[in-house]
Amino acid sequence: MNATKSKRIIALLAAIVLSVGLSLAVSASSTTEPPLLGGNLIWNIESIYYYVDSSANSFVTPIANAAYNWVYTVYGWNNLYPNSRTYNITYSAIDIYGYSSADGNNGYTTFWARTNGTTGNAYSVNPNSQNWLFNEVKLNSKYLSNQTDAYKQGVVAHEMGHCFGLNENNTNPYSIMCQAGHGRAVTTVQQVDQNAFNRKHP
Repeated sequence: MNATKSKRIIALLAAIVLSVGLSLAVSASSTTEPPLLGGNLIWNIESIYYYVDSSANSFVTPIANAAYNWVYTVYGWNNLYPNSRTYNITYSAIDIYGYSSADGNNGYTTFWARTNGTTGNAYSVNPNSQNWLFNEVKLNSKYLSNQTDAYKQGVVAHEMGHCFGLNENNTNPYSIMCQAGHGRAVTTVQQVDQNAFNRKHP
């Protein structure tokens, strides 16, 4: 065998090894489940409603689709119910607002508790170390207004995942809990997200 042919065979073998390695890495990445926040939502997970402020009226359809998707994920059973809209903020575990700002965020979620458990003054908490009673989700029309409804649904589903106690999953683009800025490739809840939800709410 001459040197040229030998080099070609070695190069071909190296390419195959690299290809298999990349495939295995992608496969492993796509099965990475979202980490869980340290605190817990204390609202009954079987009695979840969301409230849409008038500032978020342009997002009503993707919000409804994202909420439905978290209940009916197609990946089996979870305890979330009904995750539907209420027009009385008193009954809401997730309050959704719109805003417009060049802050670099499609949206964000804040976590709130009350001084007397379920009553009293509301105060913000760190969800990694404290439990929370309800959430506020803010959706940024500055970046979302020209996006498709599917993209908006993905943003809402991601933020709802935080409300349920799931953290960012930026090493797995095939998780709804991957941030869009880290290359999220899906707009709906995936098996890994369902698995993480069920770990949080068995």
